[in-house]
Amino acid sequence: MVNYRAIIIIGWGNGMDWNGRKVAIVGGAGFIGHALAVRLLRSGASVTVIDDLSAPPLSPVAGELVHEHAEEMTAEQLENTDVVFHLAANKSVPRSFRDRSIKQHNIDMASRVIQACQDSSVPRVVVASSCEIYGQGSSLPNSEKDEHHPRSPYAESKSEVEHLILDDEKMRGTNATIVRLFNVYGPGERPDAIVPKLCASIVAGEAFPVEGDGHQKRDFSYISTAIDHLVNIAAVPSVPVVNVGSGSSTSVNEIVELVAQKRPHVHIERQNPRQQDIAEFRADTALLNSISREVNDTSLSLGLDRTLAWWERKGPDAARQALTHERNED
Repeated sequence: MVNYRAIIIIGWGNGMDWNGRKVAIVGGAGFIGHALAVRLLRSGASVTVIDDLSAPPLSPVAGELVHEHAEEMTAEQLENTDVVFHLAANKSVPRSFRDRSIKQHNIDMASRVIQACQDSSVPRVVVASSCEIYGQGSSLPNSEKDEHHPRSPYAESKSEVEHLILDDEKMRGTNATIVRLFNVYGPGERPDAIVPKLCASIVAGEAFPVEGDGHQKRDFSYISTAIDHLVNIAAVPSVPVVNVGSGSSTSVNEIVELVAQKRPHVHIERQNPRQQDIAEFRADTALLNSISREVNDTSLSLGLDRTLAWWERKGPDAARQALTHERNED
């Protein structure tokens, strides 16, 4: 087992100069991918977005778009690329129970991306995983050294991708870091997660569905903070796995209460608990804080303000349309 606390950090450092670097973001039209592309473009990088646009983006694509399915990528598309971020996945936990093909699709995408990176000798690869791999069996806070206890087909797909990268002999030559993302939220996210669904529901004048008793807790990170961490992690090539979270957890009920203080007309609709739901995720951030310094955290209250304001600018019609799209997907 890797001793994550004893890793010697040898890399470009948090002050990495992105100017002139060639970056590819697989899944770059999505919520996190778009924000990452904008950040890197502002830093002078050349950004190629590889995305099949299967989910209509809520923001215009930033960078040069290559309309391609991740599982059909070629090494030629990554020629002379300095860094690849693989963020593409079908991330819906409930949907993964209903459509079991999602698990294999996520695995196939990651496998193809990694193989294309190897074939084109990409020097640096960052692959998005999920806190869902920890499951219910892990102690809190969730540490990088904990065993995997996936409880959904989606979580199983992420766990298998991690093993593919870390354990498969043919993958060991790839300088890849796995980032276990906790609940990243903010403006631009589709209403398929707690915070955007709550904000969109308020703007649309619809009830917000709360699964179960609402006591389930999640670790929330504002999008700009998460992007800062991703950029910094890419500059430290000696770390195999790292959590990206805030280190604290907040219940769904507490999120609703925070938003209700700002917008008192919040309507709640209680629903059955989610299948195989997890009581709490909370990141152990000791390793993250040691390699990604000088990152300004955005408070949950301020992050909720900004997310709600973004949906209010979109307006009720756009909010209803986005919510309807997600319901149709389910």
